[in-house]
Amino acid sequence: MSEFNMHQGAFMGETSPGKESQVIPLFYRSTKYRPVIPGVRDAPESEPVDMVEIRQAGEKDFTREEVNEYHKRRWPAPWAQYQAGVEQSKTGTPIELLFPGQAEIAAEMKRFNVHSVEALANVPDSSANIIPFLTDRKKQAAAFLEHHKRAEGFDELKGENEKLAKRLEEMEALLATVTDPERRGPGRPRKVETLETQEN
Repeated sequence: MSEFNMHQGAFMGETSPGKESQVIPLFYRSTKYRPVIPGVRDAPESEPVDMVEIRQAGEKDFTREEVNEYHKRRWPAPWAQYQAGVEQSKTGTPIELLFPGQAEIAAEMKRFNVHSVEALANVPDSSANIIPFLTDRKKQAAAFLEHHKRAEGFDELKGENEKLAKRLEEMEALLATVTDPERRGPGRPRKVETLETQEN
């Protein structure tokens, strides 16, 4: 029995959303060989078959399984990318952004199936015995994500402030046209009183 089937609790739908984000599927095409069976098959045969390689962030080991309907439902986006013949993208912030100019560290993280900053921040502490400096790397990843979260919030607030400032300018301009006769738009001219009208 494969590791995938032996650990159904970990892979077959009982994972939490946080744990699920740590599972990395990779679909690919392989070949299944059928041996000779006397009276049934006189010569060996082969046929193409869809496979999925299942990796866990922070672990070197992985599992290979022949694709079934469960895999397609669980990972619809990677399956669709595989079907379309495009590169299966990995979600999250690329790990290279956490280590600019330190390609060797990013490459080391990828060897442990850690391809994103988010994945590194959530690698279980139990992987510290196989990933060098894991505690420090996780803190670095968490700080990186917190910084960008605050930056995104700042940009959003800045955008809202710009909208409010523009709206205020429009309201001030409208108010000026109402209170200042010289800035009135086209229309009926304001009645000007003369000596004649005052006597009447």
